[in-house]
Amino acid sequence: MKVAVFYFTTSGNTEAMAEALAEGFKDAGAEVNLKAFDEVSDADLEGVELFCLGSPAQGSEEVDDSEFRPFYDQHKSELQAAKNFFFGSFGWGGGQYMEDFVEEAKGDGLEVVDFLTHLEEPDEDCLDSLKAKAKELSA
Repeated sequence: MKVAVFYFTTSGNTEAMAEALAEGFKDAGAEVNLKAFDEVSDADLEGVELFCLGSPAQGSEEVDDSEFRPFYDQHKSELQAAKNFFFGSFGWGGGQYMEDFVEEAKGDGLEVVDFLTHLEEPDEDCLDSLKAKAKELSA
């Protein structure tokens, strides 16, 4: 399975979550491409079967609009052709930002297999849950 784990981070929390996902996918034998959104090229999108996209909560409970949102808007057709998992960290609002975004993505025709958010810095339980989710999605 070819998996892309792309993320935007401000404090490092979403990056840590992305790294845990990538580790879980690698342990399950998947081909993984882990990159920040600003490092992604068009070639990185070819043949991806599962996109894992991460964003912290920004502004008034929204996904990031500087890198995450532009990537999503520009590559919606590639995302529609694959499965999608979303993740991120938040400091307030209970993670509602991602629930709202997942509903939007489904409305845009994306197959969303799941999502996971975490309050502030991810602890070991969160990181272990992400690794386990990666193994589950690889099966």
